[in-house]
Amino acid sequence: MIATMNQYNEEYEPQMIPSPREQAHQWMVRLNDDNATALDRQRFQRWLAIDEANRQAWRETEIIWQQATQIDSDRLRSTHRGSGLVKKLLGWLQPRDAFNNSLWMPTALAGVLMFAVVLWFNQAPAPGSSAVIYATTIGETKDVYLPEGSVITLGGDSSVVLHLSADKRRVELRRGEAFFDVHPDKSRPFVVGAGDTQVTVLGTRFNVNRFNHHSRVSVAHGRVAVENQTSQERVELTPGQVVDSQTTGLAPIHTIQADQSGAWRNGLRLYIDAPLSDVVSDFNRHSPKPLQLSDSGLARLPVTAIFPADDQKKMLLSLQDVLPIELLHQDQQIIIQTRR
Repeated sequence: MIATMNQYNEEYEPQMIPSPREQAHQWMVRLNDDNATALDRQRFQRWLAIDEANRQAWRETEIIWQQATQIDSDRLRSTHRGSGLVKKLLGWLQPRDAFNNSLWMPTALAGVLMFAVVLWFNQAPAPGSSAVIYATTIGETKDVYLPEGSVITLGGDSSVVLHLSADKRRVELRRGEAFFDVHPDKSRPFVVGAGDTQVTVLGTRFNVNRFNHHSRVSVAHGRVAVENQTSQERVELTPGQVVDSQTTGLAPIHTIQADQSGAWRNGLRLYIDAPLSDVVSDFNRHSPKPLQLSDSGLARLPVTAIFPADDQKKMLLSLQDVLPIELLHQDQQIIIQTRR
């Protein structure tokens, strides 16, 4: 789950995707913030429904939160008098007035302590600091919760590099696929780079899939601006629109149903006139036994189909039904060759 650092520039620091417990800590802080929104609560419910490990982590975090509200702040001061961090945290605990100090202090202390835990486990790079890499292994998908409220869902064998500063949020998709659910913030643009393709978010949820020689962007909600920095072409996409950014420029826009953008998160793989090479790339991110094309001419065969993402056997059988190909199963790989 940690990226191999010798693959990248030494300025990057490895960081594991937060565990369910760490994510639960972050959700507790976010949901108890006065600025929590209905969208925050929807995202939380989605996170809670994904996995029993998330639900268990949330139950444990609720217990920790309740216990934290019982902490005696004076006792904490005397016990950790030498800790600069604790002194700083306690300095934030200014009572609103003398009347409600006894009621307010434990709750505020709990909030600050929980906030400190989140900072400890899930720090974002400060302006001018090294960037952070998040990565998944073959067959793994993970949600990455950014401190500013956005969520990145990584597909199998995918990697992103996160740069956060006071005036910009930038994510570089190094390989693979990611779905972005961006928290709006006009003062801090959210930009995704994928090779020579740049996606500027105008408030949206969208998917980016990076292949060897092109990237594909699709929009589920809102708008994005997609720019090919080689050809200097730029288009804006709305829900249901898809564009391929190739080495020569932007391909014509085509459309799908908006909810099919990022459909892989719900166990489906959708292809419309996609080259077989793209299907192979997607398959290999989720299978320990990769596909290999025996002939480069096969790469351009068009595929229009919907496959169950978690049923690789059915996907292979379907490919044989719709294309003039056959499969040769070997010990370490599966060869796709022209049907004889």
